[in-house]
Amino acid sequence: MPFSADLSETWIEFGVGTSLQVSQKTTLYGNVNYETTFDGDSHGFDGKIGLRVNW
Repeated sequence: MPFSADLSETWIEFGVGTSLQVSQKTTLYGNVNYETTFDGDSHGFDGKIGLRVNW
């Protein structure tokens, strides 16, 4: 089932992220976002974490 959202309202998004190099070729990363409509009746969170390896 595909994701869909009704974005007919004006909304704003705040986010923060970071990365941490654990070796010369490996980095851990993550971010978190918060979205809300200006009238406050809809909101949501999302985030990602991952491991990046350079060959």
